[in-house]
Parts: sequence; C-alpha cells; structure tokens
Amino acid sequence: MFRAIGRAFKNYFKIEGRTPRKDFWWYIIVYSVIAVGIWVAGYFTGDLKLTADGHNYSASLTGICGTVYLVFFVLNLIPLLTVSVRRLHDTNKSGWLLLLNLICCIGTIILFIFMLIRGKSTDNKYGPDPYALPEEEIGDEETNAE
Repeated sequence: MFRAIGRAFKNYFKIEGRTPRKDFWWYIIVYSVIAVGIWVAGYFTGDLKLTADGHNYSASLTGICGTVYLVFFVLNLIPLLTVSVRRLHDTNKSGWLLLLNLICCIGTIILFIFMLIRGKSTDNKYGPDPYALPEEEIGDEETNAE
C-alpha cells in the first residue's frame, strides 16, 4: 500500500507509462479515507456547514479543516490525474478519456468501469507490462527499457 502511494508521488508529473490496477486503487482508497476523515473532523469541530434551502442542499468546509482539505486537495490533484492517466494506459486506452468525467454520471460510470478492468498482460503502446516488473521497479519503465 505505501509503495503504491510512494510511486504515485514519485511519478508526480509523469503521464507516460502504466500504473497497475492495485496501485491505482490503493491510491484512491487512501486518498478517499483521508478526505472523508477531514470532513468528519470538520463536522465534529463545527467547520462543516450544512445548509438546506428548499430543495437545495450544500455543504462547505471552513476554518482549519477547510484549509487542511484545500492543501490536501491541491497536493493530490496532479498525482490523482497522472495516476489515472497511467491507469488508462495500462488498459491500452488514451489518458484523454479522463475528459469523460465532464459528461455527468455516464462518463464517470464509464471511467469507473475502465479503472476496474485488468491491464493488458503484454507490452502496449504506452509501455511494458507493469505486472511483469519486479514490485520495486513499477513506475520506472524508462530505466528498464535500456
């Protein structure tokens, strides 16, 4: 788990190559648990503001928890995007498919399915098979290609 998180941050700006399904999901799970934890802390500290106006509901995080969440989100935005692009590469799909998120609900469901699919067990146009690499070399495909 910690190796997967480390690889996501080691390859902070890298969109080339492939990310195995296990690494992607560990990153997403840890990110989600921390994010939910910050929101729960906001609830207990009073930093979480819930409002209801007719049929409109909203939640906002203010105070120290809001600041912590903002910093956490900003630090994780690029790794979240790049690990997602590399995950799509593992399934032999273009990273541009992340734009499907702009299509409400349907696009997100399609991407979720793509992220669940096991990657190609052979080299593809995005790089060598990360499942064939030793655990410590995943994410270092350029050094293995020489």
